[in-house]
Amino acid sequence: LKEVDLIKNIQALLKRTIAQVVTQIKMNRDAQQALEMDWSDKHEAYGFDDRSGRHSNMSPDTKLHPSSATMQEHICTPTSWTKFTQDNLSKALQEEEATNSLRMLVEQML
Repeated sequence: LKEVDLIKNIQALLKRTIAQVVTQIKMNRDAQQALEMDWSDKHEAYGFDDRSGRHSNMSPDTKLHPSSATMQEHICTPTSWTKFTQDNLSKALQEEEATNSLRMLVEQML
């Protein structure tokens, strides 16, 4: 009877651990996606900046539009962009630490 209880307890522990692993994998993927999208945005912005840096008022393809040089509300500032990146990196590091802790737990269980 004790052996049956022990087996049931171990099965329950393994099921909880599997659920933790699945949750951690989802969290890791979310952090990875956030970092990849942030990098992609920065790469695209660098391309815009690079191309725009070669233009002047005398460039043949420059078109003048009213309010084209004003700061728009949905544009982020360098400070907000830096904070966004730091938040993404912090979240990724936090998930990496959680993954390492969970990995150690699983290895001890096995």
